[in-house]
Amino acid sequence: VLETSKNKAVRALIFTGDGDFKPLIDKLMTDNDKSKVYIFSSPTMVKGKSRLAIKLRNLTATYKDRVIFVDLDLLKIIIQKTIITSN
Repeated sequence: VLETSKNKAVRALIFTGDGDFKPLIDKLMTDNDKSKVYIFSSPTMVKGKSRLAIKLRNLTATYKDRVIFVDLDLLKIIIQKTIITSN
């Protein structure tokens, strides 16, 4: 990802809640100020903890409109409603 994104605007779709992806996202953001990252994860609580890492959650504040969090639980509901409505 980093090799192909050098000096290019990138739109990355990342399906994870794991904070280990923070360095990758930081690098994508600093390499090009037009890059965007969409993080797809579920904020569902498991054993009292959110499945979305704090490191990733903080990226949405650091990079404002460039790192976008997409709630998979909400996306699932939207897709289900769309399928039911279109039938």
